[in-house]
Amino acid sequence: LSDTHPASNSFISFSNEEALLLDVAAVITPGTTVAICAQTGAQQHLQRYLIQPRGGNIRYARTVGCDRSTRTISVEYADSGSVERHVPWSWIVGMEDTSKRQCVFSYLPTPKSMAETDTYGPPSLGHLILALKWCRYVGSTDFPKHIVKCVAERAAILLCTEVLLHDEIRDGTLHDDTIRRVNMQLLDLFDYADTESEGLNPKVAVSSHQRDKSLASTIGEDILGIVQINLKHQLRAACLEREEEQKMWEQNNSGWDNATWASSSKRQGRRSPFRSVRKTSSGDLS
Repeated sequence: LSDTHPASNSFISFSNEEALLLDVAAVITPGTTVAICAQTGAQQHLQRYLIQPRGGNIRYARTVGCDRSTRTISVEYADSGSVERHVPWSWIVGMEDTSKRQCVFSYLPTPKSMAETDTYGPPSLGHLILALKWCRYVGSTDFPKHIVKCVAERAAILLCTEVLLHDEIRDGTLHDDTIRRVNMQLLDLFDYADTESEGLNPKVAVSSHQRDKSLASTIGEDILGIVQINLKHQLRAACLEREEEQKMWEQNNSGWDNATWASSSKRQGRRSPFRSVRKTSSGDLS
């Protein structure tokens, strides 16, 4: 699936000289993914969701705007989320063929049970999430590490690709509850790395971060970091919801504890004045 996915060959590559002759403003619109390389050189084979280490010569970015008068574009880099203005057209070495924005997996969360997996219909995001959960589990066992790493990397890249594609071509038919469940399952796998910068409570992500360690050691910090950047909107939404649930739980739990304590104190601190009367009356009657 990784090799035959439409996104695997959705990039059109060209040399710096070809980029100079190309009317970028006519073919690259906001939202189009481009490949940027500040160094001159021959054209290279590119893939939209190819995970590359930070600091590489080629960087992938989403087009924010295009200025024909200065022959530059503004982009948001996928590996860091930073925005750069006035990137020369000559630096563009590839662009996405948006006609190949096609999803292979249906937008559904993980099945509720293993028995339901076999009758879950066509392949879905939930199946990729299950594959990554399996990798996280066997990553700490004696299972061959190279097999686990290969499966985990492919599954993580595919999952990230499909989530982004669904988000780009979403037609409004998805239910909010389905989106929420998928986002929560993504948070369980990848965690949210920017809790402090977003003003969120770091404690909300502690448990998921602990579960995430084995997955990070399996797919590597570089790939995990880039997945977190690409899925930052989904992970942030899930983290916000988890924080709200945590606050509600603490409020409800605190109220229950106070009520229980108060009730217990009343029973221990105030004795009914009729208890001795009842005992005396009971003795007299006997």
